[in-house]
Amino acid sequence: MIFATSSAFNLPFRNPAGVWCDAAHREILVADTGNHRVVILDEHGIPTYQFVHQVTLEGQTQNGEPRSIAVSSKGTIYIVDNLCNTVDVCDYRGDTIGHIDPARYLAKTASGETGSKAAQAMISKPTAVAVDYLDNVYIACPNRILIFNSKGKFRKVMGKTGIGPGEFTAITDIWVDTAGRIYITDAQSLAVQILSPDGKLLLGFGTHNAGVTNFSLPAAICTDRRGDIWVVDTLRQVISAFQRNGDQVVYLDSMGGFGVRPGEVAFPSAIGADWNGRLIIVDRVGGRVQCFDWK
Repeated sequence: MIFATSSAFNLPFRNPAGVWCDAAHREILVADTGNHRVVILDEHGIPTYQFVHQVTLEGQTQNGEPRSIAVSSKGTIYIVDNLCNTVDVCDYRGDTIGHIDPARYLAKTASGETGSKAAQAMISKPTAVAVDYLDNVYIACPNRILIFNSKGKFRKVMGKTGIGPGEFTAITDIWVDTAGRIYITDAQSLAVQILSPDGKLLLGFGTHNAGVTNFSLPAAICTDRRGDIWVVDTLRQVISAFQRNGDQVVYLDSMGGFGVRPGEVAFPSAIGADWNGRLIIVDRVGGRVQCFDWK
């Protein structure tokens, strides 16, 4: 382990749920959900900045609950918040400069699946966000993925509802590697799916069952500079590594185990890989950010 951080600016982390490694600025951004804030750490884990994320509900502004975060190379910050159905677009110090409303783009594709307004709202509620090496923005909803270009222009929707390959029910996280491949974790359908840049299924694995290639609650995913796939299983308290070999996946190893000592985790919620190839892991219940150099 390289470092562990459990507080920032004299305030302990409270149910942190998201992390993003910003290579352009060599900083680590943490969505500190319970404290309504985003915390920025330097590469040594030292807090350098924070801002409260606010949302507007029924005309009233209040503190939000940021849960997923991504940053473009230009410093634009995208935030998914538990309290609202849009993705907030912020400048590099947290001032909101726009919003992306998934419902606007999903109404037609989801219209045949349910007639209820409440169900429609659930279909379009964002759950995670990611940015690729070209600054395209990927927004995950429970059973859809929306893609926008670097200027915010809508490009396409991927996925459909179901439990089979290429289908989704409860997407928990999304990641895009340097080749444009899209990695998705799902809490109810096929646990891990890898899509090509044009949306074709390349590989899917993991049921919600026992076994090293299966999961209880796959909550987050990333790839490292070697191309290994890392999946966070919140309920099993482990972070497992896999290697893709054609249309097969090979289990490599895992780390974690429940606890508060260095290297242990307490309901991990997010993972990222930084510019040095290190893994950044966030504990929701443990309220901690840990950095590992995996050899």
